[in-house]
Amino acid sequence: MSTMFFYVATVISLLCNLFCIIYGQYAESGRSLSNMRAEICNCSCNIDTQPMSTTVTERIPLPTYKTTTGDVGPISGKDCACSCDIGNVQHTPEGAVSIVSQNCNCRCNYTIKPDNLWRCDCDYHPGGCRVVRPAPAYYSCKCSYKGAWTCGGDLVLCKNYSSPVCQNPQTDLQSCLYGGGDCNGYRDAQCDCDYHPGGCRISKAAPSHSACKCIYRGGWTCGGEIVPCSDENSQLCASPSTSVQSCVLGGGDCSGYGDAKCDCDYHPGGCSISKEPPANTACRCSYVGGWTCRGDVVRCHNESSPHCKSPSKSHLACIQGAGDCGGYHTAKCDCDYHPGGCRISKSAPAHTACKCKYMGAWICSGEIVSCKNENSQYCQNPDSSIYSCTEGGGDCDGYGDTTCDCDYHPGGCAISKPAPRNTACHCSYKGGWTCGGSVKPCRDFNNPKCKNPDKSIQACFQGNGDCEGYHSAQCDCCYHSGGCKVCKSPPANTACHCSYHGFWTCGGGVRRCINENAYRCQHPDHSRDTCLQGGGDCGGY
Repeated sequence: MSTMFFYVATVISLLCNLFCIIYGQYAESGRSLSNMRAEICNCSCNIDTQPMSTTVTERIPLPTYKTTTGDVGPISGKDCACSCDIGNVQHTPEGAVSIVSQNCNCRCNYTIKPDNLWRCDCDYHPGGCRVVRPAPAYYSCKCSYKGAWTCGGDLVLCKNYSSPVCQNPQTDLQSCLYGGGDCNGYRDAQCDCDYHPGGCRISKAAPSHSACKCIYRGGWTCGGEIVPCSDENSQLCASPSTSVQSCVLGGGDCSGYGDAKCDCDYHPGGCSISKEPPANTACRCSYVGGWTCRGDVVRCHNESSPHCKSPSKSHLACIQGAGDCGGYHTAKCDCDYHPGGCRISKSAPAHTACKCKYMGAWICSGEIVSCKNENSQYCQNPDSSIYSCTEGGGDCDGYGDTTCDCDYHPGGCAISKPAPRNTACHCSYKGGWTCGGSVKPCRDFNNPKCKNPDKSIQACFQGNGDCEGYHSAQCDCCYHSGGCKVCKSPPANTACHCSYHGFWTCGGGVRRCINENAYRCQHPDHSRDTCLQGGGDCGGY
């Protein structure tokens, strides 16, 4: 009898240890297994499955789920199983403990990231889609209408990791808008706008962490549409109101605020502000013909600027609206033609940039605009260098001694001569198997490939041009049930864009990362995180 008892105890112990091993393999690679312990009729597996990537090098924390303990038993019968509350899902995990024994207790104690939690879903409601299963933390759910009154959801990367909507996704409209998909099924979450002399004005504010876009419908009527905030860090995004400042966050028609208007007058050469806008907004001047100008209250180009917080009639306040500011004769810049293009001949005033334009017949002109990087020394103290020229975002091809160039390779362009420091090379296909390069502002001024450009594909991505000629920088994607997944990782600081080609085949192309500070951009692998950085088909995970 004792021998029989020993064999039964041994079998139960092996089964429980096998469960722990299965869960250790089921968890993603890079996780550890610890504290495996088995007792007769009282099995307990403690599995430590925290991601290794949550280290000091991980800029964006991965989702984690609370550890819970669930006891089932004693049970009279042959099977006992664990049911644990993980995150917001109550379920019996795949491969759960099942012990053939009498009167057993089963304990579940783990922190895991099961694959089925890495999904989201959307259902159809009258009008469109709405989220019914939220995305994990730091991801968004993109709803799409599939036809026949059905919707589906796909995980996408958040646009702003610091947003509370990104950190704690829900099934509400704000979380849906973050995914950028079809969110027309939220009939209960609405805003509205009414017509007032001149245009539209918010009459019903948007929900928190969203904005109301006013639209003129014609016949002296307006409507409102809920959209993502243009500035998610604004207090009026977190707590919207019916004010003009909330209206401009939606980017619609805000001309119905008679007590909060701005205006512009014509002067030889263009427009200038004659009536300043309200605080924390800007005035966009527009030439309407017949030597007349008009002004519209809009969002500031740089909402941290003192000329946004307390706008005036000055030229610096005018360029915050990104309109016609040619009527300020005391604030001018100019550009001359040189072989190849334009270069600055008269620098812009402090805290502005000069945008050079080629007018034809070997003539260039200059226009004062907002800087691309307002923290740059060449914005704060502009000169006539190419660095100041790129701050304006115009034609800077007349700096023959500091240009860049690109060559054609089968498939597209690649940099052959790098751009100067703190700039980028924009490659473009010219036709006839030839490419050219022009110096442009960097996509990310803090990127090492902006500060020290070279000929790499990472430096090419900074210029936002044609970078399809880098055959040494490749990735690939394979088909799995449901879609594509990365099977050959891209180079460091790039992403792989997976696409379905039909007949159960997928392909991959190297692209810019959606978030260049993310760990899986800097250290890509075959994971879902790497795939999502490319913004393609990741349905195979």
